[in-house]
Amino acid sequence: MTTSSPPRSSVRSCRLGDIASVRYGKARPANSGDVPVIGSGGVYAYTDEPLADENAIVVGRKGTAGRVIFPQRPSWPSDTTFFVEPDTSSISPAFLALYLQHANLGSDSTKTTMPSLQAQQLTELQVNLPDLQEQRRIARILSTIQAASNSVRAVLERQHGFSNALENYLFSPSTCGDWPMQPLGEVTTQRQYGLSVRGAPIGDLPILRMTNLLRGVVNYDNLQFVDSDSVNVKQYLLRQGDILFNRTNSPELVGRVGIVEQSTPSVFASYLIRLICDTSVIRPEFLNAFLNWEPTQVRLRGMATRGVSQANISASTLATLNTPTPPLDVQLDIVRAWRASRRVVDASFAETRALSGVFRTVLRQLAGGLAS
Repeated sequence: MTTSSPPRSSVRSCRLGDIASVRYGKARPANSGDVPVIGSGGVYAYTDEPLADENAIVVGRKGTAGRVIFPQRPSWPSDTTFFVEPDTSSISPAFLALYLQHANLGSDSTKTTMPSLQAQQLTELQVNLPDLQEQRRIARILSTIQAASNSVRAVLERQHGFSNALENYLFSPSTCGDWPMQPLGEVTTQRQYGLSVRGAPIGDLPILRMTNLLRGVVNYDNLQFVDSDSVNVKQYLLRQGDILFNRTNSPELVGRVGIVEQSTPSVFASYLIRLICDTSVIRPEFLNAFLNWEPTQVRLRGMATRGVSQANISASTLATLNTPTPPLDVQLDIVRAWRASRRVVDASFAETRALSGVFRTVLRQLAGGLAS
C-alpha cells in the first residue's frame, strides 16, 4: 500500500481540549436495556438510556487507564472512564479515536495501587490535525489496516487455543501417566547462576537477560554487552541446548524459560540459571517444552518465595521439580509436535506485530506524527 503524507502546512497542532470536550463518566444506572455500559475494561452491562452519543470516545480513567474504546453507537461511559466528545465540524471522530488509541495515554497514568489518568492529561494532549477531508481519508486507510490486524489477532487467539490444547494433551497425566518422573536435579548435570556483572551498551560479548527469553527461545535482540577480558568466559559461555531459567523477578515473570538454539557466543546474567541436561535421560528441547507448559509455570510460581515486589526460585528449589522422562524417541516426537504448534503461533504473532508497526508508521506519515 502506498501512502502520501499531506503537506506539513496543512497539519496543525492543537490541544485536545480545543477540539473536543472531556467529560467524566457516571455510575451505571440500575435499569437494563440495549445501550452498552462501558468501563475502563470494556462493555460490562447494558442500560436503557445513553449518556453519550455515537461520536463519543471512551477513555479509561481508573484501572485500565488510557484504554481507548470507540463504540460508534450511543453508550453509557461508567464512572471509571472519561468520554471525549469531538467537535465534528473540525475533527473526524473515527480519526480521533484511532489517534488516541496509539498515543500511549496509559504511559502517563499515575503509578499507584490503582493507576489513573487525569483529565488535564487528556485536555492538554497535543493532537496533529490535518484538514477534515484528509482526516476521513486517513481514518479509512487506518481502519482497513486495523481490521486486518483484528482478523490476524482472532486467528492468533484460535491458534493459541489449539497450541494450549495440544500441550495439555502432550503433558497431561492421562498421556504421561506411565512415564517415570524424576526431580529436575537428577536429569540435569548443572544448574548454574550467571554473572554478577552489569551489562553495557557496548562490549565484545553479549550478556543475556530475562528480556532475551521470548516465547520459549533465547532471542538476541535488545542486547547488552560485557568485555570478555573482564569475565571468566569459559565458565559462563553458553552452548546450543542450554536452557536459561529466570529465577528472580516480579511474581508474573519469575520462571520464564528459553532454550539456546544458536551458537552465538554469549554469557548470562546472575538472575538467570543455566540448566544443562543429562542427554542420556532427557532432551533439552523436551525439558524446555515441559518447563514452558502453563501448568508447569503455575507450579513454578507456587514454589517461589515472595518478597515485597520480587519472587525467587533458587537452584536448589528448582532441582526438586518433578519432571517426566519418557523414552528419548517419545520425547523427540513430542518436541516435533510442540515446535510445529509453536511455529504456527509465532508466525501469526509476527504478523500481528508487523501490522501494528505498519499502523503506527502510516499514522505518523499521514497525520504528521503521534502526540508526544
